[in-house]
Amino acid sequence: SSGINAEYGGAISTGQEVFHNYGPDPILLSTEERRAALSRQYNFTCQCCVCSCETDLTTSFKCPSCGGPFDPNAGHCSNCNTPVDMRGMCARLNILQSPLLPKLGGRRLRDAVSMAKYVYHSDNVELGFVMNQCSSAAERDGQLDLAIECMEWAVQVLRHWCGEFSYTTAVKLLRLTFLRITRLERDGKLDENLRETIVKDGKLCAQLFLELQINNHKELEAVNTFLKLN
Repeated sequence: SSGINAEYGGAISTGQEVFHNYGPDPILLSTEERRAALSRQYNFTCQCCVCSCETDLTTSFKCPSCGGPFDPNAGHCSNCNTPVDMRGMCARLNILQSPLLPKLGGRRLRDAVSMAKYVYHSDNVELGFVMNQCSSAAERDGQLDLAIECMEWAVQVLRHWCGEFSYTTAVKLLRLTFLRITRLERDGKLDENLRETIVKDGKLCAQLFLELQINNHKELEAVNTFLKLN
């Protein structure tokens, strides 16, 4: 006889449904494109939580009134129906999507981070990309706390769309863990909750990179050294 063994690295509660994404990547394709691809290959219309959302969250923005997602093509919020100032929205997007964003520093960089939180809905993939750029810029500018805050946002978005155990999430989670350790070395103190978070995330990164057979990684070596001491 033949069969398939599947392993999951997280905790599964009794009665909890277990899902597997065998379809198109939600980051790369719109809802219509994903459903069309699944329909062609498997002959069904996907009704998962991502495809069933009224607004395509991969391209949605935050309503200034209620904070919910809205489609810029509609010009109004799908939750509260409030009209949105698209001219002002476009002006902010021009700044956040500018090639000069990674080169910002000081107050201008902090303003860009605040702008990203104001413009993008928390489930928008673009928020993850922007925050990743801002994190790199903040680290280069010597704003370590801001670099960590931005990378926390980036990891949150990637965990939502790519999953906990994807390579994309692992790379950014490793970066976040490394930044947190760097701040620990700078401050010389760490509360217990954050220490536990660093250990948990560090072990996850080490496990994923081991499975991917990635070695000689400077940040991974720093994380593994921290784990041995803790």
